[in-house]
Amino acid sequence: EKKRQEKIINKVVIILGIILVIGIALILFYSEKKTDEIAFTYNGFDFRREGLKWKARIFINENKEASYFSIRSDPRELENIVMDPRIGDDIKNKKEIFVLIDPYANLTGVTTMATLELENVLENPFLLNIPLNPAFTEFYEFNPNIPTRSCADASKDVGILRLTLGDETKIYYNDEGCIVLQGVIEDDLIKVANKVTLTTLGML
Repeated sequence: EKKRQEKIINKVVIILGIILVIGIALILFYSEKKTDEIAFTYNGFDFRREGLKWKARIFINENKEASYFSIRSDPRELENIVMDPRIGDDIKNKKEIFVLIDPYANLTGVTTMATLELENVLENPFLLNIPLNPAFTEFYEFNPNIPTRSCADASKDVGILRLTLGDETKIYYNDEGCIVLQGVIEDDLIKVANKVTLTTLGML
């Protein structure tokens, strides 16, 4: 009877030991997964979630101190967005950029947020330092202070980025000289804006 009890105790100890090991493994697994949801390294660059945005760290040129900026999109979710490979270098060499929107396209504040995502990086004096201005495709009486521009205004020094909706989320040159940032829905415009800025910075 004593030996039988010892065997039972040994089995219980072994089972508890196995449960403990499995428990520790699960805690470590989910802890690592949770950490990855908060912070990760992508293409050698550090990203950390802060509220609704991702804060990114980058060293510009030969600067020893890092520069920081925030974007709304997880860079890992931007990989499959088609983008003409020439666009990043093209934007980087512009002296001025206009973000072109059709005022009668029934776009909402989400498109404005996409414009701000571009501005936060392209106009940032610690990053690209390129002046960026909003523009309409035609005169809009309810906001007459916004200038009117067209794709024909694009030149070697002036970039025209056209935000618009279409049947595919992509970034491309149209036949009129614009760099088109196209989304299927307005939320996609934020993604293409982030794709453009990260690619221009060499982070994608």
